[in-house]
Amino acid sequence: MVKYYFVFVFAVFITSWAQVLLKVSADKEHKNVLSEYLNLKVISAYSISVISIALTLYAYRGVELRFTPMLDALAYVFVPILSMFVLREKLNGTKIIGIGIIVFGMVLFGAFH
Repeated sequence: MVKYYFVFVFAVFITSWAQVLLKVSADKEHKNVLSEYLNLKVISAYSISVISIALTLYAYRGVELRFTPMLDALAYVFVPILSMFVLREKLNGTKIIGIGIIVFGMVLFGAFH
């Protein structure tokens, strides 16, 4: 049932993408409060989040619950990488070490469960 794990990871990835879209929208200046919350980027981000929730619920059919925290932690890897490309943010040494520790923890967690 590997497909469920791929679906779960994809759901985490698109959730990360939605978070970056929200940041892109937050960085822009809006003419009023309504346009701040009702613009294409915000609506798209929340729509992607709903799709992600549906995919996650589907993936729970085949993903063992003990692995879900480890897979959810992938968002801490995806968001900085997406931010680097979309927002032109830089990955400094501290962020790279943090991502490395997260990945190491995921591998360690996976090895003992």
